[in-house]
Amino acid sequence: MPVSVMMAEFDENLLLQFETQELEAPGGIATPQVYSQLLVLYLLNNDMNNARYLWKRIPQAIKTANPELAAIWAVGQRIWQRDFPGIYTAIDAYQWSESILPVMEALRVVLDRHGVHGLQRNLLVENIIDIYKQQQEGGSGGSTTETPIKPKSSKEPMCQEHEDEKINIYCVTHQIPTCSMCKVFGQHKDCEVSPLASVYQAQKGELSNAIDALVAVNGRLQALLNQMEEACTAVQDNAQGAKQRLGECFDSLYAALEERKNVLLERISKEQDEKIAALRSLARRYGDRLQAATELTDTAVQALEQSGAADFLLASKNLIAQTKDVAKSSLAEERPEPGFEKMDHFTLDTEQVETLLSKMDFGGDDDEEFEDAEDEEEE
Repeated sequence: MPVSVMMAEFDENLLLQFETQELEAPGGIATPQVYSQLLVLYLLNNDMNNARYLWKRIPQAIKTANPELAAIWAVGQRIWQRDFPGIYTAIDAYQWSESILPVMEALRVVLDRHGVHGLQRNLLVENIIDIYKQQQEGGSGGSTTETPIKPKSSKEPMCQEHEDEKINIYCVTHQIPTCSMCKVFGQHKDCEVSPLASVYQAQKGELSNAIDALVAVNGRLQALLNQMEEACTAVQDNAQGAKQRLGECFDSLYAALEERKNVLLERISKEQDEKIAALRSLARRYGDRLQAATELTDTAVQALEQSGAADFLLASKNLIAQTKDVAKSSLAEERPEPGFEKMDHFTLDTEQVETLLSKMDFGGDDDEEFEDAEDEEEE
């Protein structure tokens, strides 16, 4: 690209393009090409504050791996030191890439315009001289004294009060940009003014610092967001572990209750079997005696049916004695105690345990809760 075209097309949009690319770069780290273009454009615009801040932001690994980036910064250091012979030497000392070479040529032209001492152009004086020359040329040309209209630049803002004048100075008093005519003849003639470039650089540096601070805040916020995500994950994992441990505790409790239930059921079954065995044994004895009594009764009845008195008397005495003995022993037979068949003593009182279980909670105060439950039971 020719130098004239390069300088004509250099404006804020170009800088904004590369600054946007840096801000939107993944992880906040741009490519070496973006850093190189942005750094050399800052130098071309004589924006040394942003150039220095950019150089500090570039990761050391990228600086080391890209010699052209270091060469651009070497030119910037000469500009910062106002070592103008050293600037030309630094520009000529490196074989620039196709994207950087036009900007370096434009930088050389800008330095040539400023002179070997790098003095800034006094735009106010230049505008006054231009107006004077135009008035002189208009007066020598004949009847008209009007100032020839300057061609307007479509890319540069013009003064609203003086439509033919570019905005090239900054009114410090009113904090607005204005033109040289407003300072000489207009409403800002008694105001303090500064070169537009210096105010631009100062405010741009201030904005750059604010952006750096904002980026740092965004980084801290992102770190906090990451911490919150990690904390949420940890809470979920810990809650899952707590649920698993709680399930295991209740499984153990169920197992203990089931084991105790089996022990108590075995005790009931044992006593049931013992009582049934005792009752069955007593029933067998009753049956044996009933059978013996029945047989004796049959024998006695047969004796009564005999017709001979002598035969009856021979057998009756013994039968009468046996019959009386059997009758007496049957009535005196041992019987089960009253309530022998009841099983009420196997009633289980679970109210205290139920109260304790209903108050079961997390923590290490189980003993205190047990004591509280006992106190409530006593009340």
